[in-house]
Amino acid sequence: MTAARKLPTPSQHAANEQSIPAQVSISSMRAKLGKCSVASRFDKLSDQQKAMVLYGAKLRPSSLLHVPFQTMTDDEREAIRQSLIALQDAAAVFKGLPMGKADVNPVKSKPRQVYPKPQERAKNFDQLNQFAAELAGMALEVRKQ
Repeated sequence: MTAARKLPTPSQHAANEQSIPAQVSISSMRAKLGKCSVASRFDKLSDQQKAMVLYGAKLRPSSLLHVPFQTMTDDEREAIRQSLIALQDAAAVFKGLPMGKADVNPVKSKPRQVYPKPQERAKNFDQLNQFAAELAGMALEVRKQ
């Protein structure tokens, strides 16, 4: 008879769970102080960074940009948490890639000059000669007057 293996609960694999003892200690101290590390870091973000997180959370930056994280509703904080996790996942895709301007917008080579075919050049010269003759005729008429 084999013993049934206990399956892990979903919260054991959640992205926000902490397993390092130092992190657990810091979390318990923050809980006693009344502010979590996410709240502390979120409140220190620039307005542009907060707006990106709020857009990702499908929340209106115009109404929540200057609201402290701790005073938001539980649903708003959860949406922000999910947005932060999505941003971390997106950032992981680009980790280690060169992000210089030349890497993102490579210098484009100049297009190759296309010269007309010999038959087209001859046709163009004929048209140019005809136009020059017309101009010369007009110039003679002006001089006669």
